[in-house]
Amino acid sequence: MVLNSIVIACRAVQIFLRPKPACNDAPVVCEPAADTNSSTMLNLEKYRKDAELALPKITLDETMDHMKCFTSPNPDRISTVYANGAGRIGYVTYAVSPIFDKLYIYGIGTDEDFRRQGYGLSIIRHLARTYRLPIITFNEVGSARMFWAQARQMATSIGSSITTMSVGEMNQERARWEHLRPDMIRLENLITQRFLKGESYQSAVGRGLE
Repeated sequence: MVLNSIVIACRAVQIFLRPKPACNDAPVVCEPAADTNSSTMLNLEKYRKDAELALPKITLDETMDHMKCFTSPNPDRISTVYANGAGRIGYVTYAVSPIFDKLYIYGIGTDEDFRRQGYGLSIIRHLARTYRLPIITFNEVGSARMFWAQARQMATSIGSSITTMSVGEMNQERARWEHLRPDMIRLENLITQRFLKGESYQSAVGRGLE
């Protein structure tokens, strides 16, 4: 049990320190508000109803990583985000629990030229609508609290929710799918065999139980 806790903690650090999808400008987490006074907080009102949102349209280009994931045997999804007519605008890294009841966001950000234009909220809306699952975050930085307040309002308006979880709670959360451990072990062995056969990293970890 102690070993499992150490492995999970190490994997959590690996997730949060993993390089983001390449770009010219280093992205920051979401879209921090310029200020947090009462007049700014009133802006939350415009996000009450999804129908009132005129958010930019986006698409996600995803790669899978099954290597010792928190949600194993489900993979981490490492996504570069593109906007129609604007090229790459940011990234999001997330995963779906192997019992398909929650979606975990490990990191999300928009590139410098696209901040404070609604792209971060578009990413959240895309995930909420695509998966129809409660959303769990891990690293909501203080400077982005206005963004997350807006995101929660929007998620609620479309029948989803956003809550946050600490890294220290990951071990308890993972216990909910402990019954899938045989699949986790089999997947790790398959990945090891792929490496031994000379497959590239992305090829070896990009496939699940085949």
